[in-house]
Amino acid sequence: GLDLANSKKELDAVTKDLIEDEGPRVKNANIIELARWAAFFSIPVLAAYLLLTQVADTGVLASWLGRLQVPRVALANFMLLWLGCFLGVCLSYVLRRPDFTLEDLIVKDSDFLMPQIRLLFAGSLTTLLVLFSKVGFLNVIIANTSLSSVFDKPLEAFVVGAVCGISEKLLSRTVNAKTQSLVNVK
Repeated sequence: GLDLANSKKELDAVTKDLIEDEGPRVKNANIIELARWAAFFSIPVLAAYLLLTQVADTGVLASWLGRLQVPRVALANFMLLWLGCFLGVCLSYVLRRPDFTLEDLIVKDSDFLMPQIRLLFAGSLTTLLVLFSKVGFLNVIIANTSLSSVFDKPLEAFVVGAVCGISEKLLSRTVNAKTQSLVNVK
C-alpha cells in the first residue's frame, strides 16, 4: 500500500514536471502552426474580398455571379466570414486548452485534424450553417443576430465567422445532429 502510494506520488510529480517543462513549448508550437495556416489561407480570402469590394456590378465577374444568382456584396461578406472563422479557430485552440495534460504533449487534438484541415472544415461548416439559415433550413441566431444577416452586413459576417470558429467543436456536433433531423427519407 505505502509503496504504491509513494510510486503514484512520484509518477504524478514527474508528470507535472514534464508538463510544466514541455507544455508551453508544445502548446505555443501548436498555436503558431495553426496561426500560420490561418494567415496562409487568409491571404487569398482577403484578396478576393478586396477584389469583390472594388469591382463594379458590370463586367465578366458580375455576369458570372449574376448567372449563379450570387450578389457580389454577399460573396464579399462571405470572405469576411471566413476571415473571422480563421481567427475564431485559432482562439478556440487557446481557449479550450487552458490546462495541458500528458496526452496533450503528444496529441494536438482528440479529433486528429491537421491545422489546415481544421480551418477549412470550420470555414466550410460555418458557410453551410449561414446558407442553411438563409434558405430557412435552420433558424440560427447568435445573440440577437440572425445568421442570414451575413449577406448584407460585413461586420456581422466577420463576427459570426469568429463566433463559429471559436465554437468549432460544438458547431460540428450541433450541425451534424440538426442536419440529420432535416433529412426525411420515405
